[in-house]
Amino acid sequence: MSDVLLMICEANVCRSPVVAVLGQRMFASCKVLSAGRRALPGLSAHTEVVRLMAARGLDLSQHRSQPLHPVLCDRASLIFVMDRLQQDNLRNRHPAMSDKIVRLGHFEGVDIPDPIGQAPAFFAEVVRQIEMGLQSWRAHLAPNPTDPLQST
Repeated sequence: MSDVLLMICEANVCRSPVVAVLGQRMFASCKVLSAGRRALPGLSAHTEVVRLMAARGLDLSQHRSQPLHPVLCDRASLIFVMDRLQQDNLRNRHPAMSDKIVRLGHFEGVDIPDPIGQAPAFFAEVVRQIEMGLQSWRAHLAPNPTDPLQST
């Protein structure tokens, strides 16, 4: 069975769906899931991230938000969060999983900001930061593309 990567943000309508769809392309042998710490179930992805992903040939039109559930965390090999606050919160709530809760922008030393309520250019910048974070993690985790979670 392939590894499971879990992408977490707050509402599961902007950042984590983008990380999941881009991550699925980058880590093709893994199952990539997303959820939100405060998500309401069944919401569509934000129209701006749907548009930005469509420009990259990726479809988020069928995405529906889901709340973070302990079963998702249990299944995941790694849990990617967007910022230190989310990381600290999840590590405090799930201390046994602390080692697998990592920040997407860790190698760049950045938190990935929530673009809700911002201009389209801000959404585009957040997507750029997400892409950089994924590329850094891929370089760190995947010296062998057939075994993406074999750490260096």
